[in-house]
Amino acid sequence: MLIFILKFVHCVWCFIDVFMIGYIQRVHFYRLEGRDIL
Repeated sequence: MLIFILKFVHCVWCFIDVFMIGYIQRVHFYRLEGRDIL
Protein backbone atom coordinates (compact mmCIF):
# COMPACT_ATOMS: atom_id res chain seq x y z
CA MET A 1 0.00 0.00 0.00
CA LEU A 2 2.80 2.41 0.90
CA ILE A 3 4.62 1.61 -2.37
CA PHE A 4 1.42 2.34 -4.31
CA ILE A 5 1.09 5.75 -2.63
CA LEU A 6 4.74 6.55 -3.31
CA LYS A 7 4.33 5.58 -6.99
CA PHE A 8 1.19 7.74 -7.27
CA VAL A 9 2.94 10.74 -5.68
CA HIS A 10 5.91 10.22 -7.99
CA CYS A 11 3.66 10.22 -11.08
CA VAL A 12 1.86 13.36 -9.92
CA TRP A 13 5.19 15.09 -9.19
CA CYS A 14 6.55 14.14 -12.65
CA PHE A 15 3.38 15.48 -14.29
CA ILE A 16 3.61 18.77 -12.36
CA ASP A 17 7.34 19.02 -13.16
CA VAL A 18 6.75 18.58 -16.90
CA PHE A 19 3.79 20.99 -16.85
CA MET A 20 5.69 23.70 -14.98
CA ILE A 21 8.76 23.39 -17.24
CA GLY A 22 6.51 23.68 -20.29
CA TYR A 23 4.79 26.73 -18.79
CA ILE A 24 8.10 28.44 -17.97
CA GLN A 25 9.39 27.78 -21.50
CA ARG A 26 6.19 29.25 -22.92
CA VAL A 27 6.58 32.39 -20.77
CA HIS A 28 10.17 32.83 -21.97
CA PHE A 29 9.06 32.31 -25.59
CA TYR A 30 6.33 34.95 -25.30
CA ARG A 31 8.77 37.37 -23.66
CA LEU A 32 11.22 36.86 -26.54
CA GLU A 33 8.39 37.54 -28.99
CA GLY A 34 7.68 40.79 -27.17
CA ARG A 35 4.29 39.70 -25.84
CA ASP A 36 3.25 39.19 -22.23
CA ILE A 37 0.86 36.48 -21.08
CA LEU A 38 -0.10 38.50 -18.03
